[in-house]
Amino acid sequence: MRLCIVPLLLACIGLAEPYKILMYTNLFGHSHIKMLGAVSDTLTDAGHDVTVLMPVIDFKQEDKTAMKSTKKIIKVPPGQDTSTTIAAMDKFMTQMWTSDNSNPLFMAFHAPAMSAIFASQCRKVLEDKELLERLKAENFDLAITEPFDTCAYELFDAIKIRAHVAVLACSRLDHVSSTIGQPIAPSYVPGTQSTYGEKMTIGQKFMNILHFVMGDFLFGYIGDEDYKVAKELIPGVRSWREVLPEASYIFTNHIPLMDFPAPTFDKIIPIGGISVKTQRKSLQLPEKWDKILGLRKKNVLISFGSNARSIDMPVEFKKSILKVAELLPEVTFIW
Repeated sequence: MRLCIVPLLLACIGLAEPYKILMYTNLFGHSHIKMLGAVSDTLTDAGHDVTVLMPVIDFKQEDKTAMKSTKKIIKVPPGQDTSTTIAAMDKFMTQMWTSDNSNPLFMAFHAPAMSAIFASQCRKVLEDKELLERLKAENFDLAITEPFDTCAYELFDAIKIRAHVAVLACSRLDHVSSTIGQPIAPSYVPGTQSTYGEKMTIGQKFMNILHFVMGDFLFGYIGDEDYKVAKELIPGVRSWREVLPEASYIFTNHIPLMDFPAPTFDKIIPIGGISVKTQRKSLQLPEKWDKILGLRKKNVLISFGSNARSIDMPVEFKKSILKVAELLPEVTFIW
């Protein structure tokens, strides 16, 4: 009987061992950085050995990793052309307030500029043979990335990590749905770049299809440009279009009850709210903010995300918000 217990105990020890995990997350777009940072810290806090590879695309985000407990971070400095292309991207971002976002061609028009940014940084990562050998020698059990930029999939294939999962900072991405075979249903599911709801006229449904097609084209174009760089540097490497569908799971940042109803399947798992800290110690406000929020009975936080920056907002838009604030003296507006 005792001889049977020993192998069982050894098996339990094996199951209790932490996994070695490689997280690939670009420093680009704070909401994306925060989501992947939350996943990294969650895994680290659970006892796993997490290494984060962070190619620096936007140098303004370099010190904003959004991670606290994860300490093993490898940063790849910007590529030779990245600084130039990101400056051009900044100019594009200033147009977010005045551009016609309902036009499905809006994002597609900027596909070459966006792809140049990611392809430049992809080259910087994949041409570092010493880094690739170092990562390969780690023998990671699992890799994680967000397929917003797909260079990670060529990296995973190059260093022979077969088990990987995807994490989305949103509910869905058109090119991911297309690549993994997720049903689209554009007659009632708004595309990622769409401005419509779940109830659409015939004309709006047609436009929604175009939004999906253009969204798929935009990120697919970025991914294909990454792959051109990858196969130039690493002969025989597989494309993201082949590697991404092999993801064991697709974790999405959405709460189904608060989202548009949409077709899905079992390997798509919602983890909405993972980046929100709910521990008691995290709910205690610093003294500064406690005083500000205590000035009036009601408070309103104004934020438009990391893409539509308030600093780029037209003056007339800002004046409109200020006029609304003047009409509500009992409310503290935080902008």
